[in-house]
Amino acid sequence: MPEGEVIRWPEKTGELQNYLMESTRWNEFAFRDGDIVIATWAKSGTTWMQQIVGQLIFGGKEGVPVMDLCPWLDLRVLPKEDVFEMLDAQNHRRFMKTHLPVHSLVFSPKARYIYIGRDGRDAIWGWRRYPDIE
Repeated sequence: MPEGEVIRWPEKTGELQNYLMESTRWNEFAFRDGDIVIATWAKSGTTWMQQIVGQLIFGGKEGVPVMDLCPWLDLRVLPKEDVFEMLDAQNHRRFMKTHLPVHSLVFSPKARYIYIGRDGRDAIWGWRRYPDIE
């Protein structure tokens, strides 16, 4: 990086609200130093990355309920107050996931962001169901 150049964080430029996600939840979220945000599009390795980060945070301990500890913060199914309360009660390094596009996500210098990209032609196969396998 050239001397004197300032790194600028991406800025939120819009909101996204649909039947599943609500980006406004991030507007009220209180970040802590060291928070980890796992940002992916659906079917692009989110759960796998959650497991990897959980193993790193908890030193490879077995039986860690990663899916309970790493909420999908912008998911509308659970009331945001419940999600925020659960995250506030965590004493370990917190990690959470999002499927929001970059223009709808709040960025904080306190947090670290892991972005996973996947070719859309490949990701679409994640939506396919295989009834003969189930």
